[in-house]
Amino acid sequence: MEYRIGDILTGKVTGVQPYGAFVMLDEHTQGLVHISECQHGYVKDTSDIFNVGQRVE
Repeated sequence: MEYRIGDILTGKVTGVQPYGAFVMLDEHTQGLVHISECQHGYVKDTSDIFNVGQRVE
């Protein structure tokens, strides 16, 4: 699958780190949602927002 800047995608959280969450988009593609992109405002702990196995958009 081809992804473009600005696409809205759905994926599965595969890992949570202090700096963001790793999200699997398909069986060959995984990306990082940086802590600054998680939500509006200050984020103290990404584990408050994400859980491994969670589906996210």
